[in-house]
Amino acid sequence: MEASLIATLLIATGVAVWRLVALLMGVNLLNRARVRRLLERPALHPYRLGARHRLGGLIIAALARLRSPRARRVSPEVVAALRTARLDDLKALREVLHEVERLPTVQRGLDALGLKPIFEGPTRGVHRIATPYTDQMQRPACYVPGVPARTFYQPRRLTRASACP
Repeated sequence: MEASLIATLLIATGVAVWRLVALLMGVNLLNRARVRRLLERPALHPYRLGARHRLGGLIIAALARLRSPRARRVSPEVVAALRTARLDDLKALREVLHEVERLPTVQRGLDALGLKPIFEGPTRGVHRIATPYTDQMQRPACYVPGVPARTFYQPRRLTRASACP
């Protein structure tokens, strides 16, 4: 009986280790510049974002069940929203980003940063590019190229077109 228990434990451990190795290899592959540029294409944006949101929601939920203090600080509503991201909503977001991309202010910002589509912004580390539109200390969740980097904006000075989609 003990031999079969040990064999089962070794098999389960081996499977877990190989799954971890496969996960780490996948993450390494996705972090390569060439693969990232391929995934940044506007056509793939909803799928990439959907997979990222759903996977993030699953990881946060799993860590919360393991009583991770950092994961437990994330509200259950946010985790639920991440886990239920809908592809139709993300496709609509892509269309809004296309509209934002056509604004003259955003075009100037994209040119200054050397970006072609706005979809490159989140993965290019634009906060490290020295322009009037970026700052080393600012890493916004929603980045709109062409809007100058300032510590504080008066709400009345922002137009609807420059707000985050």
